[in-house]
Amino acid sequence: MFTIAVCVLVSLAINDVQSRYVHESNIPGAIETNKIISAFEEAVSQCKTEGAVLAAPVNEQLRDEMIALIGVNNHSTPYFINAKLEHSHNPQFVSSEGVSLDDMSVSDMIEELDPRDGECLAMDSRTIRVVSCSAPLPYMCYKENDTISNTTEREIGNDTESEINCGTSDQEYEYYNDTGSCYKFHPQYTTWNDARAICETEGGYLVVLNNELEAQVVHDMGNYYIHVGIHDSTNDNKGWKSIRGDRLEDIYNEWNNALKTYDGEHCAIMIYIGGLNYNKCDDERAFLCEKDVAV
Repeated sequence: MFTIAVCVLVSLAINDVQSRYVHESNIPGAIETNKIISAFEEAVSQCKTEGAVLAAPVNEQLRDEMIALIGVNNHSTPYFINAKLEHSHNPQFVSSEGVSLDDMSVSDMIEELDPRDGECLAMDSRTIRVVSCSAPLPYMCYKENDTISNTTEREIGNDTESEINCGTSDQEYEYYNDTGSCYKFHPQYTTWNDARAICETEGGYLVVLNNELEAQVVHDMGNYYIHVGIHDSTNDNKGWKSIRGDRLEDIYNEWNNALKTYDGEHCAIMIYIGGLNYNKCDDERAFLCEKDVAV
């Protein structure tokens, strides 16, 4: 009886989430407006919990739909969009899926962007502006059509996919058949050592890219620059290895030649354009935890 009640409650909760998403014929998915204001990372996390991504005007159709939804309320109210400042040789605002602001359909909405005002972006029905990532703002979540069906099917089963394959009830861990591992993206920025500790607390480890296939799978997740489980264990540029003890020559070790300039960094990151790069361990980045398949 208890099991039936739980299943009913789960189904009702999922149906409630699904009902808030608006399907429009001009976009290949559904979009939800969240009027409860949140900081940027909280917005990203909430969308991810719902099997969605923080919406961004990556094409004309999504831009027009987002503008229309904003206009229903108040055109002067800015909404967070999925774009954050990435610090590199050429700083730019980039979505979690690796789409730069320059490639979004918003050129006519940009007046002046001053990174001194913050590292996140928000839009109203007329303009794109720089805002602080900690500013409480409304936001939208977006689901593509295939994501909607896959997420629902995975969540309403008696045993969730993460429980079966990943040995955890944490729904943010997702199993990938291509690699045989489970992954959880942490959008909050933290240091390499703190990222490693968080992953270990969850029973996993900071992601280790064992081969080119796994590197491609992680890259295709579309995350920001992320900490990965590679470091210089001797702090002299001679002890580079994975946190699991793998030698670099035995795992994925494609460094991005355009950015690879060693300058006393002792940790590694994966960059959104692909490849690895040196990084200071105290630099704060998003990160990915990995769990081996439960046996």
